Amino acid sequence: MTDENWVSPYSGNPLSLDSTFRTLFCDDEEFPVTNGIPRFVDNAGITKNWSRQWSIWDKLHFSVDGQKQSYQSFLDKFGFDPKNPKLPPMRILDSGCGSGQYANLFKNTQHRVWCLDSSQAIDYAKKNCDASNLMFCQADANRLPFEDEFFDFIFDTGTLAHQEDLSFTINHLAAKLRPGGVIGIAVAKAIADEFVDQRRVEKVINIYRLITPRLPGFALLPLVSFISSLYNLRHLGRVGRWLRYLVPEWHDDPEWRKCYIHDYLSSQIRNRQEERDVLGILRDCNFENILVREGFEIRVIATKRPLKSKGE
Repeated sequence: MTDENWVSPYSGNPLSLDSTFRTLFCDDEEFPVTNGIPRFVDNAGITKNWSRQWSIWDKLHFSVDGQKQSYQSFLDKFGFDPKNPKLPPMRILDSGCGSGQYANLFKNTQHRVWCLDSSQAIDYAKKNCDASNLMFCQADANRLPFEDEFFDFIFDTGTLAHQEDLSFTINHLAAKLRPGGVIGIAVAKAIADEFVDQRRVEKVINIYRLITPRLPGFALLPLVSFISSLYNLRHLGRVGRWLRYLVPEWHDDPEWRKCYIHDYLSSQIRNRQEERDVLGILRDCNFENILVREGFEIRVIATKRPLKSKGE
């Protein structure tokens, strides 16, 4: 790696890489570089759960079917083909990249992509997607190690539901986007009153999460496997109908199912949003041309308003 484009997420000062290639520094600040990845946060708290998740299921998105699903998912969320050679070169931020399912779509394209995750999933993203046009860092979406107005396109498909203050996070992402740049987000949608079954499942998830985010891995993983196994009893008449409320994910493939269940149960924060609130936040953060795309979640792309010229 090089020291190009990294700044301190605290002071905003440009960072330099020392002669050992193991530290980024400026003045009194130092940030370690391991495995060629700058580390601006440590692997503590909830990030341990996500690190564990992607250490187990890091290859799910990289099977033939997994890559097809990731490609189609990106098209559905944001409406463009990341491998389209006619697109102008862009600086892109993949915020909350996980094991790299979407970063992989930009591998060896004309774009430069910075892949960011707060957990050690970033190591698996680099292992899965390493390419000369992809950069990787372990950092917090609320303290980004980049200059303001640096990116042409920022997308976040997985971390916004886990933020305490969605408005703050989107505003911080917006600061790193150039005027006229585009943001794409996917946020968990509030469940309407008429979807009774989904609301029951959500209540069960919230009960699980009173305990599960604090469980060590040796306890959480067996619990995830047990809950996943209940899916196999779904055909047992009345008992099966009630058991389904205990299983928060109904994917037919057991490994996908366990991965998603682990994700649901390991996070202390998992907020669902009303669409009108998300659109209001984007407007308040100086976005226009806001387009809502169809989907089970709130999928939005929007353009950051250009700076007004003098006299406007």
